[in-house]
Amino acid sequence: MVRSYQRKTTPTYDLETLRKAVDEVKTDKINSYQAAKKYNIPRMTICICDRVNNKKGMVKESRGPPTVIDRENELKLANGLRVMEKYGFGLTSKETLDLVAVHVSENNYKTPFKNNRPGYDWFAAFKKRHNLSLKRHQAVEMSRKVACDPVIVNEYFDTLDGVLSELTNVMYKEIPSTDIKRNSAQ
Repeated sequence: MVRSYQRKTTPTYDLETLRKAVDEVKTDKINSYQAAKKYNIPRMTICICDRVNNKKGMVKESRGPPTVIDRENELKLANGLRVMEKYGFGLTSKETLDLVAVHVSENNYKTPFKNNRPGYDWFAAFKKRHNLSLKRHQAVEMSRKVACDPVIVNEYFDTLDGVLSELTNVMYKEIPSTDIKRNSAQ
């Protein structure tokens, strides 16, 4: 894929409209020229032939060539990257590409990749397909770092211990003394 490639046009039709047009052409209700005018879809899009099976008018769910890794495994990879990022272990683009290279090698995918390792263009398309953003590793913010200072943490627990002991004393003072004697006798 060329890095400077820009799509020239965006399709003005949806998948359902394309299916209707293809069905009408398949059932010979209208020809491809009439369907192209009626539905405002390019004629060659309607006449796409699957040359392997000689099926006229194959309708695909997605535009463009199929992905190298199947959709299910791509989703697992994308969700795994999101979880790792959430817990602070985000991978860099190089680490992600290495992970994909290992996956491709282990599962014997036939790929156009050099040495079974995808390039940065594939990674850019992968991020776009799965709405991912690459976040760089950052040092812990100073406020978070200071908040974990042992002096501050110990001070917090000392205060908590004092409040809890005060609350337990108050609770015992509110209980009538006869109830305390009964509870201790049992």
